[in-house]
Amino acid sequence: MDYRTMYMDVSLPEKYIAVIKPGQEVKLTNYTLPEDTIVGTITQLSPAIDADTRTFKGTISIDNAGYLLRPGMFVKADIVTQKKDSVIVIPKNIILSRQRGKTVFVVDRSVAVERIVETGLENLTEVEITRGLEKNERVVTGGFETLGQQIKG
Repeated sequence: MDYRTMYMDVSLPEKYIAVIKPGQEVKLTNYTLPEDTIVGTITQLSPAIDADTRTFKGTISIDNAGYLLRPGMFVKADIVTQKKDSVIVIPKNIILSRQRGKTVFVVDRSVAVERIVETGLENLTEVEITRGLEKNERVVTGGFETLGQQIKG
């Protein structure tokens, strides 16, 4: 069996029907190959929405020349809808939602100071910071839940 090129059928949420287009890049990973990312391409999209699941069907073509994937394997597929270079990115789970907005703690002269931030693009685990942080600032990533509120910015 030759499986240098594989095809994966996916169900995509209705809200992405205007964003996902044929030809877009898809990054695939498998839990048995966490360090290897395999690149695929969206080849087909159904124009119809399933009334029960509120999803639409798509097909991804996968270049599997290295035979890293096998038929029947489970993979995670990340469809690249937007990308930016040279931006500040932090883990989503360190952002706190306050009445004033989204905040993080930064280290300023050996003291943790809460800072209001604005966010941009995001994925499941990370978020772009568009305002409120500068390059090379130290952000508190652990224990911030117990810090007091003295907002600067």
